[in-house]
Formats: sequence, structure tokens, C-alpha cells
Amino acid sequence: MSVWGVGSFDNDTALDLVEELLEVDRGATILVSSLQATAATPLDELIDSEDAAETLVAAEYLAAAKGSAADNLPEQAKQWLEENDLIAGDILVGGSRDKKEKWLTDIALKAIGIIQSVNSELNQMWEESEDYDEWLAGLDDLKARLTRS
Repeated sequence: MSVWGVGSFDNDTALDLVEELLEVDRGATILVSSLQATAATPLDELIDSEDAAETLVAAEYLAAAKGSAADNLPEQAKQWLEENDLIAGDILVGGSRDKKEKWLTDIALKAIGIIQSVNSELNQMWEESEDYDEWLAGLDDLKARLTRS
């Protein structure tokens, strides 16, 4: 995975997913499935760095859908979010919009916590760099944006 910065969109895997979402019909399901898969990963199981990067993108899309977009949200992501409703558009989640939003937020926060664990390749990669604290601060910012009303 080619990385050039600590942000959720500062790697090839993330930008590949952003591009892919513009080309598929079920983008909301792809994003929600990524959040679910990571959140369901046992803490003693290694999380692949590319899976983690895609999950962070999904969490960023959710934060943006809730009105708390990252400053560096790519234009393609903005376009997708204008054309799609991530919260209502996922067929995997039932219930009212408020219930869906809460459920997705809870899943995203759990997934981010798992990505910050010792069994995350992405966490291990950043832990070995001088930018680890900045990367963690970015995840804290994402969690804060997810929990804003």
C-alpha cells in the first residue's frame, strides 16, 4: 500500500475505493460491509492494512454523511455523497433513519478501535513511524466527527 500522509485518504487503497464507489450501484453496501467486517474481527486476529484503510474510508463517508466531513474529503467522495444516501441507502440495515445512523456510528467507532489495536497491520505500520501520534490524532478526530450530532 503506497502511503503519502497520515489522513484516511492519503494512500492508494483509499483512493482506489473512492473511485470504485463511483462505478458501482451498491456503494453503500460496500461501505457498510467494510465497517461490519472490521468491527466483527476478533482482537486476536490480524487485520490487513488494506482492509483497515478501506474501513477508515467508510467511516469518513459516514462522518461526511452526518455533516462532519474531513477537510480533505476528495471531490469524488463529495460527488458520491451528493448522489447517494449512505445511511438510508444500505439494504443491510433496517429501521428508521435515526436507528440506522446510530447503528452505523456504533459499528464505525468499534471498527476504528480495532484498527487502533495491536493486531492491526495499519496500526503496526504507523507505530513504527515518526508520524504515529499524528495518525492517532487523526483517528481521534474521525471518532469525534462521527459522534457529533
